[in-house]
Amino acid sequence: MENFESWTVANEVIASIPFTFGYCPRESLVVTCCSVEPGVLRIGASARLDLGAAVGPGAADSLAQVLAVLARTNDDAAIATVFTDREPGRWVRNVLEVLSEHWPFTFHGGCYVVSGEWIHGFSADGVSLGVEDALELATTTIAMSHPACEFVQSPEDYRFRRTVEGTTTAMIAADLGTPADTVRASALFQTELRRGGPTTTADTAILLRALEDVAFRDGVLAWLLAGQPADVEDFSAVDVEAALGTSSRPDSQLLERAYGALSRIARFAPTGRAAAPLALAAYLAWYAGDGTRARILSEQAIGEDPDYALTRLVARALAHACPPPWFGTDAA
Repeated sequence: MENFESWTVANEVIASIPFTFGYCPRESLVVTCCSVEPGVLRIGASARLDLGAAVGPGAADSLAQVLAVLARTNDDAAIATVFTDREPGRWVRNVLEVLSEHWPFTFHGGCYVVSGEWIHGFSADGVSLGVEDALELATTTIAMSHPACEFVQSPEDYRFRRTVEGTTTAMIAADLGTPADTVRASALFQTELRRGGPTTTADTAILLRALEDVAFRDGVLAWLLAGQPADVEDFSAVDVEAALGTSSRPDSQLLERAYGALSRIARFAPTGRAAAPLALAAYLAWYAGDGTRARILSEQAIGEDPDYALTRLVARALAHACPPPWFGTDAA
């Protein structure tokens, strides 16, 4: 393992993290892969761990698991970033010692502690690299290349809102008791996806009932992951394997629209009936490499129906740190 120290590279990596996760991590350790060549910085995959797990009992096992997942990439370097309100101290060196024991990369870019208004830099050996103002992050190429945007305040903001009281009777009376009309539901889903999700009880009930049909749900899943290639007459008739074809990173903007539509479908579902849209959203998030969102939504889906097969599949993938199919070749 060789050390490399560069505040320029570190600031670019740190600035990329909120855009990678969709929120600003708190009390977290993030390891970000990268490849550094003369004049070129390629930022790869990132993995986050609660800081408590990185400094508490069992820290070695937790950090080793995170690094083992990232080792599947083709990157030759990585940088550790800590987001915390703590003042840097001996705990930073303890973290670096454990990281160095299990470091799978050729190069180690050190550890940078983002605390309040300051960034404290440390080499892989724990030697201080000085302090910089966190405002430097706003001038990085990464930050300036992204349009102005807002991040969620907490990962919990990914949780779908549920408003069950007073809606169950209306939903059941609308359409939940009848067999799914998958052709009608297919046209409706595609229309409502463009509009942000259903706004009437009747339409919500039609889509909820259709998503409980496994063939329909999987057809929607494949169509979304394939990038919405064409209008579909009946999602239940989609050839899922053919639709997915070669695995690639899904369209993030399309998935955001899908999360919005699925959230509306789940919101007013009777207790125990929201598992299908929640599990579908959790799978989409896992496939997109958004492990935090996938975990939040899969836990919520388990609360609705712990035996729902797709939920259990996502939960197992997360528990074993299984990456999505495209991860090995497109982890940029």
